[in-house]
Amino acid sequence: MTKNIFPIVSALLIAASLSMAQVANPTAAKGTLKDLEESAFAATGEAEQLEQFIANQAYSPEAHFGKLMALKEEVNRMGRDAGSLEAERDSLAPWEQQALDKTLPLLKETAANTTNAIEYFNENRTHLWADPYRQYASHISRDAEQITKTLKDYLKYAKAHDQGLQLERSLGVVGN
Repeated sequence: MTKNIFPIVSALLIAASLSMAQVANPTAAKGTLKDLEESAFAATGEAEQLEQFIANQAYSPEAHFGKLMALKEEVNRMGRDAGSLEAERDSLAPWEQQALDKTLPLLKETAANTTNAIEYFNENRTHLWADPYRQYASHISRDAEQITKTLKDYLKYAKAHDQGLQLERSLGVVGN
């Protein structure tokens, strides 16, 4: 348990600015969006568990620390995935760009609140029931859940769109 935890927001900004793995084809971008959705879902679960820990003072600071580190890992994973998509923005389909545009602000808020929760934990281990800490966990949970929902909806759209194109081809329907 160290006080010198690399700030998540910095990691997110670095990931967004670096050219990560190339998104070579539409399937790769969809896969990365799916990975991002799965990490957001996992982050939601970690944040909800942290909220339960905060509500019950019987949980030790070590239990909180474990949840915070698991949460940090998921947020960092989301940052890497978003960074790789952002680096290849020009090759993304319009719907993928839109999904990324709706996700990034939520991800930045999630990262900032995660950093704030870790900093609060490091400075206030004996007050892990207080409102600021509780609010950080609540905001992380809310934003990660919104990321999950947003990406799930865009991925459903992509699947329906692909199925429509496949049906057009199988029926021999000529596009407008």
